Amino acid sequence: MFYLSILTIKKIITANLLFVIFLTIIATFLVVWAIPENIMDEGSSFTLLTARYFARDGFFKHYFLQLPSGYGKIAQYFDEPELQQHAGGIVNGSLIGKKLYYTHYPNFYVIPTVFMMKLGIENLFLLRLLPIILSLLSLTFLYVFIKLVSNNKYIAFFAVLYFGVSQVFLVTAKQLYLIPMENMLRFLILMLSIFAINYIKSTAFSPQITRRYILSIWVAYFLLAFTSFNSTFFIFVYLAGLSAICLYKLPFSHKIRIISLLIIFWASAPVLGFALQMVQKVAYLGWHNTLLDIYGSFNFGANGTNLGFITRVEGLVRPFVSMSGLYNFYILTAPLGIQKIKRYFFPLITPLIYVLPFLTVLAVAAVVKLKKITGYALFSLKIPALLIIAVFVQGLLLPIVGFQDNTGPITAPIIGIVLGSVVWMLFLAFAKFRSLGALSRILILFMSVIILSLFAVQIVLISSSRFGPNHAPLSDSDIAFTKKMQKIADGEKAVFMINIIDTQLPEEELKKRFALIDPKEYLQNYRNWEYYFDMPLLNFTKTSYLIEDLLFLKKRAEFPFTAIIISDNLDLIGELYDKLSLKQLSLTPIKTLDNQYFFLVENTTKNNK
Repeated sequence: MFYLSILTIKKIITANLLFVIFLTIIATFLVVWAIPENIMDEGSSFTLLTARYFARDGFFKHYFLQLPSGYGKIAQYFDEPELQQHAGGIVNGSLIGKKLYYTHYPNFYVIPTVFMMKLGIENLFLLRLLPIILSLLSLTFLYVFIKLVSNNKYIAFFAVLYFGVSQVFLVTAKQLYLIPMENMLRFLILMLSIFAINYIKSTAFSPQITRRYILSIWVAYFLLAFTSFNSTFFIFVYLAGLSAICLYKLPFSHKIRIISLLIIFWASAPVLGFALQMVQKVAYLGWHNTLLDIYGSFNFGANGTNLGFITRVEGLVRPFVSMSGLYNFYILTAPLGIQKIKRYFFPLITPLIYVLPFLTVLAVAAVVKLKKITGYALFSLKIPALLIIAVFVQGLLLPIVGFQDNTGPITAPIIGIVLGSVVWMLFLAFAKFRSLGALSRILILFMSVIILSLFAVQIVLISSSRFGPNHAPLSDSDIAFTKKMQKIADGEKAVFMINIIDTQLPEEELKKRFALIDPKEYLQNYRNWEYYFDMPLLNFTKTSYLIEDLLFLKKRAEFPFTAIIISDNLDLIGELYDKLSLKQLSLTPIKTLDNQYFFLVENTTKNNK
């Protein structure tokens, strides 16, 4: 039995050798990339802060809601009006204000990280191996899906090659965030669905095994819905459409009944996931604020910033542009004069809705001509068409999602199928290149240049800092400083930080940013600092704000804690020290460590005189 298993694995590897080699290269690249500690991104910090609370306190103490704040008792007061500006939750339409817990997206993706921490694994490199494994699985599932749809391993290979070297994939492949889990589950559902369809059509059909396929798809869909909303409608439309395609030959009455039951069955997965999140929200916010939170979230997602018709349609096509690399191609070539050419023909800012259809028509015409040249018999286009429809429905129902950078992978299957097919037909065309006419040769060469340019842009973006991962890493000295601060005092601690750069923003800009994002992201990514401090972090833009909040906590805290006052500017730290000295607080002398100035306010409670 073992020998047969080895032979089967060897046969699979040999049959898909190109993909296996590519997967090995990508795996090596991601593992090496994950080794340095100071490459932390905001999404990973968000997850790790939450995972610490779950691992140390359990899931239910925190409503199984994400708590993206440094670990410590002080964080509980961030839900009070006087300190809400320090809360790490989200503002949903400004209806309930900032909250301590993050109630917007579900959080199944955090659970594996929590279990690793429960086992005592805190090393960042080891923790990053989890999203890397998920990302490699997503490539594998996408490869198998496209191979099954196109019945061509080379089309699947070129499709996954393009996605695998894209900025859209690599930026998030090692992130301890929802995207690797979302990609893996999305592509797993697509792959299982084609396996199920092929099995139903086979002579070995068995109702029991078919039910297993359907149940597996449902479980994966439920977990996806409990991880992210970015693919919920996409998968529903895809599964409903695939059910209709599979059953369309049945008698009308049977067809309607079975398809209706399947649609209800598929819909139950995200509905159950949403219901579970409702329980969490109600336990935390109560019914009134929960309804306001849901309304604010959906209203922003469906009608964020009063989206007009043109902007909504642009949101539909932007994921295609993002995943295809067209936008990145334009950005990289803008300094070379492309931008001037664009402005000559389109003097104003031209929405993508006007540009993409033009490019699509040219691409379709070129592909049709290429198909005629090669004589290649294309596979059925039902699944590709269904994928396009599913993406559009997702964009119609939640248009704001289309403008998010992490929604590009939703179009990876259809773009991969198209691009992989074009590359394969180009190979076939070059085989008969000498026998072709001049126009056909020009078309083949032109399309080859376009394809190579798209690949080149994706590869260039990997090493370009301008388009690199969305991270604001701390330096090695900053990381060392945070670890020393963890040991600076016993008991409960909290960091009060004000840096010179944060004091230089105009008040109007601060108000604008505060209405949209967490204050920890005014100018620097303070959430990374908070992860390394491993304690609550309150950051400020004015010294008066810091003093006000510190004095409030002195009166409000029901336990003793040490306040660590930190700044990168001697004048700021001196001003704070002088003013706090007048408040009859127990202060330690100002010290300098790793280019940071700090002092302690010891045993700060309402009982401290």
